[in-house]
Amino acid sequence: MGCTTVSTNFDAYAPFTPGGALGIPGVSFSGGVTDFGFFSSLTGIVFFSTAPTMRIRLTEVHEGFSFDFAHAFDPIAMDVFRSGSLVSSSTLTGVVPGGFTFPEGNAASGVLFDEIRLSNASGLAIDNFSAACP
Repeated sequence: MGCTTVSTNFDAYAPFTPGGALGIPGVSFSGGVTDFGFFSSLTGIVFFSTAPTMRIRLTEVHEGFSFDFAHAFDPIAMDVFRSGSLVSSSTLTGVVPGGFTFPEGNAASGVLFDEIRLSNASGLAIDNFSAACP
């Protein structure tokens, strides 16, 4: 079985669906629920953190990812892993769009990975997640 590109904007899911119940092939989200977005670049339904750590796990190694985010608290630490080994670490910050309240931005990387951990994630929303096959 070959790699499957993964992508979702969460709009197909009812609000307050827990990450473990999303059933998106090839990826699981934990530490949050779907909810209505009220942001500039994150529209429709988003995945909103309800825990200090949000995790995105893929069933196989992918090369590169991208997602939009908005957050209420700075900073958001992002650690990226491949088979349990740290391959990348960074801090997510955003810019408050005119007429909105919370900083928003885009996170992207081209590393080979199978897990993303977002720490200090309470108040974090993500949308438009995609991960490419190597």
